[in-house]
Amino acid sequence: MTARNNPWLGLKSYEEDDRIYGRNKETEDLTNVIINSFNTTIYGKSGIGKTSLLKAGIFPMLRYEDFCPVYIRLEHDVPATDTLQYYISQIDEAIKNPQNGVVVSTKTDKDTIESLDDIFTHYNFETTRRIALTPVFIFDQFEEIFTLNEERSTNSVDTFFKDLSNILNDSIHEQNYRIVFCLREDYLYCVERYSETIPAFKRNRYNLKDLSRDEALEVITMPVHNLVTISVANEILQKIASNMTDEVNATILSLYLSQLYDKMQKAHQSSITSDILHTFGDDIISSFYYENTKGISDKSLSYLEERL
Repeated sequence: MTARNNPWLGLKSYEEDDRIYGRNKETEDLTNVIINSFNTTIYGKSGIGKTSLLKAGIFPMLRYEDFCPVYIRLEHDVPATDTLQYYISQIDEAIKNPQNGVVVSTKTDKDTIESLDDIFTHYNFETTRRIALTPVFIFDQFEEIFTLNEERSTNSVDTFFKDLSNILNDSIHEQNYRIVFCLREDYLYCVERYSETIPAFKRNRYNLKDLSRDEALEVITMPVHNLVTISVANEILQKIASNMTDEVNATILSLYLSQLYDKMQKAHQSSITSDILHTFGDDIISSFYYENTKGISDKSLSYLEERL
């Protein structure tokens, strides 16, 4: 193995071509919710692995069921005018992203796209073999529509949600597409502010939680055969389990394992043993934090910690 073969990505999100472990139940349950619901809201605390679950877990399953996931992370440097058009243009770019791996063709004859429903229904989605697909528009990091507009007029946010309400409140809407919102749970209250006018936000919510102990063991032992034994995996969990219920934050676990793997490489070992763990395991997170924050002012560091 080389350093490039590190089976854990640390703080990086897993992509669709990556294999994700420990989330089989969540992947299956949430895929079924998305397929059978017009709109779905996924929420969980920061760093729990929402983006990785979407891309590496749910996207492949949606494709298998003839759905096309369209990944959208909106930018919010919103112009004073044409706010909605600014968002619509970004959705249009996301639809045409070659990474979607589908054939996109115009379905309607509209000269101008004036609403979210216009852009959601403007295109046909097909495989290269001309099999029709149902698009799933997935708004990841959705809390940024609130956090990155905090110092600006709320008009841009209100305009977006007003147009969104026209779609989600339409009980007889043709459900030829799906909408998913994924956000940090500490900003769920921002969505609640709009739930009075958009009751659909109250339905089809999915709370992504920390890994259970069994799920965490799968993350540790499954990626590479014989790289980590069960006994060593249990030692690792004793060091990083977040509380008495043995819940484990997926991102912290991935970071810990990624750093531990690098230490193993530098020690010219072929597996992560108890000796490796006892030698390097106590200071991995603190050392990573120090190395990546040195040189940052206390004020900037405080701001980053508050945001994260």
